[in-house]
Order: sequence, then C-alpha cells, then structure tokens
Amino acid sequence: SARAAQAGGATWLGVAQLDEALMLRGAGVGGPMLTWLYVPGCDLGAAVLADIDIAVSAPWALTDLVTAAGRLGRTPRVHLKVDTGLGRNGAFGVEWSALVNASAAAVAEGAIDVVGVWSHFAYADAPDHPTVRAQQECFEDAVRELERAGVHPQLRHLANSAATLTNPSAH
Repeated sequence: SARAAQAGGATWLGVAQLDEALMLRGAGVGGPMLTWLYVPGCDLGAAVLADIDIAVSAPWALTDLVTAAGRLGRTPRVHLKVDTGLGRNGAFGVEWSALVNASAAAVAEGAIDVVGVWSHFAYADAPDHPTVRAQQECFEDAVRELERAGVHPQLRHLANSAATLTNPSAH
C-alpha cells in the first residue's frame, strides 16, 4: 500500500492509473506523486488540483493538460515520457521531437513546469541484456534534445523498481 511504502521511506509514489492517484489523494495520502496512464478527455484538472505530477507522452495529452490547467489558473508539474524501446506509452522519434517542441513552447508561456523526463526499461531485471544499454543511450539522446530546446527538468528517471536493484548506472 502507499502508506506502507511511505512508512518504509518512499519519498515519491508512482501510480500508473490517474483514477488510482486521485483515490489515494482522496484517502489522504500526501507527498509527491506521479501518474502516467489516462485517456483523452479525462479530468486532468482533478489531478492538477490534487497536486499530482502528470506524465505527458503525446501532444494530445499536453494540449488536454494545458487546457485543463489554464481553466484552473494553475501550472501543472509535468514529466515527459520518452519511449526508449519498451513500446508501451511514451513518445518516440519524430513524435518525441514534436512533444519536445510543444512542451518547450508551453514552458515559455508559463503553461506548464516540466520537472521530469523518464522512460521504462524492457528488461530491467536483466542488467546485462543488450537492450538495457541501448535504452539508456536512447534516453540520454532524448534528454539532450529536450535540453537543446531549452527545457531542463530537475528529475531524470529511468530506473524502475527492478533497475533500482540491478542497475546503478541508471539511477
């Protein structure tokens, strides 16, 4: 449970589904929290009001979030998600470049605060698998592209649960 994780020393919570994140906030679970799976047209404003960091992995999601936050007069905390090879959520290639450019414009307007950039490993529990290094390199390239666009997130997170135990180079 979220409270047990926090009692054990967790300083952040990652909750895949937006509805789960909102449920935790409704139950009084505080602290930094990130959510990343939601559908077009969902209530992203509720996440903004609940101080939940929101992952953005596509231009449509950025547009929905900027619109919702603008109606509320709030600046959401955003973590951009790049697909480095897992093929599950995240922008890749020209889609990443489009997301970077749209995000940089939204940051310049003060519409969002990009605080993080992240991805998921396909084989995190096998640190010697050849895809791990390839994904790290792809991630590093994506971060450089983001920084060239003038966006400098304080958090770069690639080490999921398994990688925190098996791959110190991804911390």
